[in-house]
Amino acid sequence: MPFYLHGSAIIAACYIRRMPNKGYIFQGNADNFDTLVIANSHQGPVLVNYYSPDAGPCRVQTSRLADLANEMQGQFLLVNINVNEERGLVTAAGIRAIPSARIYVGGKAVVSMSGAETMSGFRQHLQPYVQRMTDRDRLRARELHQQGQTEAAYQLLAEAILKDPGNIELPLDLAKLLMLEGKVDQVANLLDSLPKNMQQNPQVNTLRMHALFIHTAEIADTNEHLLRRIGNRNDLEARFALAARAVVEDDPQAAIEWLLQIYQVDPEYENRIADRALTVLFELLGDDHELVSTARQRMQDHSTG
Repeated sequence: MPFYLHGSAIIAACYIRRMPNKGYIFQGNADNFDTLVIANSHQGPVLVNYYSPDAGPCRVQTSRLADLANEMQGQFLLVNINVNEERGLVTAAGIRAIPSARIYVGGKAVVSMSGAETMSGFRQHLQPYVQRMTDRDRLRARELHQQGQTEAAYQLLAEAILKDPGNIELPLDLAKLLMLEGKVDQVANLLDSLPKNMQQNPQVNTLRMHALFIHTAEIADTNEHLLRRIGNRNDLEARFALAARAVVEDDPQAAIEWLLQIYQVDPEYENRIADRALTVLFELLGDDHELVSTARQRMQDHSTG
């Protein structure tokens, strides 16, 4: 695999949290708390609802949480604890009013809620700790591609984008898949169509530069002809084409050298394309790579020279 795609395989491995239990709602007590809450919270979020069956607000909240648990289909586990029967657990959790709730992740309470909470409030508290439902579509698309059903993978991701337009990972996955299939023009069109807030995502910029490298390498003259052209110090187009081809041919040293030459002649060329391309290559190679530290020093020397 060429160096410029390291870390950007079709779809990043997607871990979908699945509770081991078939149900999503349990009655907690001192005997099962460690198993239901602490152990399960290492697999996904567990929401503990402290309630009294005698209190109206508690009955409303318990019903509301049951609806949410069923709606989210195992993205979190609901454990109800009757404060009248489990005084030890209530004291240990520091519960002073009911209804109250705690969200456990990784064996620890990460969110505490006291008093009645709305359905949207619970969703907001849970969201940082749960996987989106469309992440299952991402995983399935990956499986389809690996099975050779690429068109089906395209379709699944496109449908998922319509269902969850705020999930930036979906168009990124689709762009990576298109790129692996050589559909570079479609990658550019897809990325250009993203909302403005997504356009600033670093992964979007990286994929856009990957697509430009591939497209430029495909349409450029032969290396022999390009090398003849660089006798002209100001032929920066030829230098960028050589850099793009070096990237595709897995030669980061040559790519960085050509881009540095562009940067040194005219750092503003094509909207600072050399600087932007070097930034992408530096990120892919890593800050501790010798090529990166040397190139950055040369850029600094040029700027201060």
